[in-house]
Amino acid sequence: MKKILLIASVFAGFFTACPQPPTIMTETVEISEWSIGQKDGSLVVQWTDPSVDNLKSISVVTRLGEEVVDEGSVEPGTQTYTIPKDKVKVGESYLITIFGLDSENNKTAETSVPHTVSSANLLFESVNVYDQYAELKIASDASSQLTLEYGGQSITIDNGTTDIRIDNLKPGQTYIFTLRTENHSAATFTRKTMLFWDDFAYSTPEDLTASRWTWCHRENPNLENHWSFSMRGEGNAERVLFNTEEGVNFLRLEGYYKGEEKNPENMLGAGVRSQGCFYFTFGKVEIRFRFKDSLPGSFPALWMMPQNADPGCANGGSWPYGGEIDIMERVHSRPWLVYNTAHTENWSTAAGGYAGESSQYNVAGKQNGSGKAEDWNKWNIVGIEWSRGGLQWYVNGVRTKWIPAEDNLGNYPFTEKSSFYLIMNMSVAGGGFAGKAEPGFYNYIDIDYVKVTPNADTIVQDCPYYTSGGAQ
Repeated sequence: MKKILLIASVFAGFFTACPQPPTIMTETVEISEWSIGQKDGSLVVQWTDPSVDNLKSISVVTRLGEEVVDEGSVEPGTQTYTIPKDKVKVGESYLITIFGLDSENNKTAETSVPHTVSSANLLFESVNVYDQYAELKIASDASSQLTLEYGGQSITIDNGTTDIRIDNLKPGQTYIFTLRTENHSAATFTRKTMLFWDDFAYSTPEDLTASRWTWCHRENPNLENHWSFSMRGEGNAERVLFNTEEGVNFLRLEGYYKGEEKNPENMLGAGVRSQGCFYFTFGKVEIRFRFKDSLPGSFPALWMMPQNADPGCANGGSWPYGGEIDIMERVHSRPWLVYNTAHTENWSTAAGGYAGESSQYNVAGKQNGSGKAEDWNKWNIVGIEWSRGGLQWYVNGVRTKWIPAEDNLGNYPFTEKSSFYLIMNMSVAGGGFAGKAEPGFYNYIDIDYVKVTPNADTIVQDCPYYTSGGAQ
């Protein structure tokens, strides 16, 4: 059964580690991303494994009318199944059903797809669907032009074309793409577009803030240990780099303590947020990142704050009443671990300031596990899924902290009436939770990509990112 994920954020301050609740909510899911094509006369069925606990197998059953002409199962992760050519005939229409089984033989919801066998071989070799565009690679031996249909539109594909890019898709929507040769459907796939995607293939800081992001700014000029103290608004651009390494584009956010004299004004960090540009209600966030070092005063974080707090929250939904979700934070005191944390009215104010519902995990996703600071210097992935059932964190694909939803805004303001935006920062602190930076300090965090995908509960917000021309 599918675990429902929730989102959490961390704020600067002192944290009290709380035991992880053992209960995970579940729901039935279906295989919603699939494709069917033809190769050498056989039918090739491909799919993306559903997020199901203890998934044991994926089954594919092919019927012609009431007759089962082929059935078989593969282990999860295989994600492809071939129906032999001697089991199908050109011109016949088959119903192909896909479903999964977990270790207790619980069955996912079935996905049934009709497919008419064509005389031409046509296969989607790769399908990459992002927020507002898709990149497809096809293999075809058709002797004439093909027609690609999707979302009520159609385009003509010249014979011999293998790479196709489709633009102007809508984020968070399900599309069925069908390639036709003459009157027959020769290949079909379905995918849901992401809510948000950024792989930082930019040239300048101005490109970065053109549509998706705005600069973080100093919020409290009198508090040196506040996460935003080293932020300088547009001045952050001086500490933003766009690099490419082994074919990977990535964003680098740098932090400095310039000069040799102790002057807090020389603590300079960098951070961006999607406030006012992109925000959402329910979905899954995934961020691939790496660190340089862990030093006193180093405060890198990937987190979320409310664009719109639930109207029922106290004090107008200001912090911490509207909630905060910290996907990842790290400080030098335990550099082999990162924090998964949520802040709310009751969890934070009861502790006299900044403490929230927080736990720490190593790169293997083990709570308070062992490791080295260097474990985080290579690429790692953290994430959180926010659903109606609660908040679920991930570290490198392992489910970590879980906070179930409850009907109490003081404990849980992450409701359908709220929406959240993203923040990424490399802060330099002058004390407190992150420690105290000294002159000569230098550190950075690299971000390869930020991906936000919809789940069954997602509410697509009316924000500038979704309007025509919003995303670049």
